[in-house]
Amino acid sequence: MPVETPAVELAVAASALNAGLSDREDALAATLTAITSLALRMAPGAECAGLVLCRRGHPEPAGSPTPATEFDRLQIDLGEGPAVDMLRAAGSAVIEVTDLTGADARWPAFAPAARERGVTALLSIALVPRDRPLAALTLYARDSALPGTAAAQLSAFAMPAAMALHAARRMAGLDQAVCSRDLIGQAKGVLMQRDGIGPDVAFDRLVAASQHTNLKLLEVARWLVEDAARG
Repeated sequence: MPVETPAVELAVAASALNAGLSDREDALAATLTAITSLALRMAPGAECAGLVLCRRGHPEPAGSPTPATEFDRLQIDLGEGPAVDMLRAAGSAVIEVTDLTGADARWPAFAPAARERGVTALLSIALVPRDRPLAALTLYARDSALPGTAAAQLSAFAMPAAMALHAARRMAGLDQAVCSRDLIGQAKGVLMQRDGIGPDVAFDRLVAASQHTNLKLLEVARWLVEDAARG
């Protein structure tokens, strides 16, 4: 039986997640976990792996708090580091630092701060499903070196990981949009039944209430639906 590569495993896992999970936020979280877990298998010397997402042009740590998210957050707070560089400049696809003691000139704030936390080496790859980075995956090592093959393996892993992440984020966004439309539809139904009006008039009243209260339309709809449920 052929041994599946992490890239193949990720593709299979992503397909199963997209087909089998009704909560797309759960699918996104599971995809993030799958990417970091499979990446760690390709770099036995790494202690942890983290993902920094690009959201509206700003870097943001992904997933639940871990040592890796602490290091990722450190990069963002200091405004420098491999993941921040990749997402900001869209330049290098791979950044490998085998000895962080020699990185002070490149990252004068991040390198010493990371060493103080025990990081000795790191490897970052950009996840680029299309023309710009979607995220940066960084593996951190403490008191050990990363295998020499890790950079090549992770580079091959980058595209399937990027595509899986892109699909999961897209599904999460679509699910949120559907929920918003459903909620507004429910609020219109409440007004139509309560006031004996048509759907267009009901929507106009929701818009007017939003403008009058300075609340978003979705917040007005949610309040109306919840108030109707309370009776």
